[in-house]
Amino acid sequence: NLRKGDQLVDFYEHFKTAHAGVVTLEKDDVAQLESTIAAAESAGLGDHEAVKALRDVLARKEKSLE
Repeated sequence: NLRKGDQLVDFYEHFKTAHAGVVTLEKDDVAQLESTIAAAESAGLGDHEAVKALRDVLARKEKSLE
């Protein structure tokens, strides 16, 4: 956090809010991907190329949240 009177205090507050929103969206995406992959696997489609691609996307999104 910045001290009162520092330059860009308002910008930083908006940035923190925006960042929190992006993190929430990424977490929602991760949950949806996990659900979709689980459904595909339970339908016997775990080896399908699309499911493999979804796993790659999931891994990237999870890494972005670290």
